[in-house]
Amino acid sequence: MLPVKAEILKDVLAPWDERAWEAFRERYPEAAGHLAALVFAGGTAADIRTYCQTEGYEARVADWLAHAAGHLRRVQAEAAGPSIVRAAVSLAHSGQ
Repeated sequence: MLPVKAEILKDVLAPWDERAWEAFRERYPEAAGHLAALVFAGGTAADIRTYCQTEGYEARVADWLAHAAGHLRRVQAEAAGPSIVRAAVSLAHSGQ
């Protein structure tokens, strides 16, 4: 898949990632803090899925955590500045 398509799909699916994070944070606040620390230290969805598989957790647990981590990565990236695709989409919507 082209990187531009992947980035657009990330934007399309962002509400589900945010929902996963909010549900995880509300249900397991202490664990959510640890997940945030992992993501901000460079942890990835692949890291989460590999660990969960190795330790015998259900795939749905790995998916939930990976989606929650996806939201945290998005927040971290947005704090660093807008992406080229988001800038292009904004420009297209502004009519310029």
